[in-house]
Amino acid sequence: MARSSEVDTNRCWSEFPVGPSCSRFLRLVTAEKPIFLRRIGVLEAADLAAVGETWNRQMTL
Repeated sequence: MARSSEVDTNRCWSEFPVGPSCSRFLRLVTAEKPIFLRRIGVLEAADLAAVGETWNRQMTL
């Protein structure tokens, strides 16, 4: 089962059978969430950098 910070694309396909756009949308939302949290003041700049590094590492696997 996916952790809350991961995108569960299998669940997406079963619950929202709208094709590849659903998976793409979930990846976009996951990528943009830290930026949104930084803008509203929930994340500090250092936290945002750490999230970005983790995201980049996962995307290259």
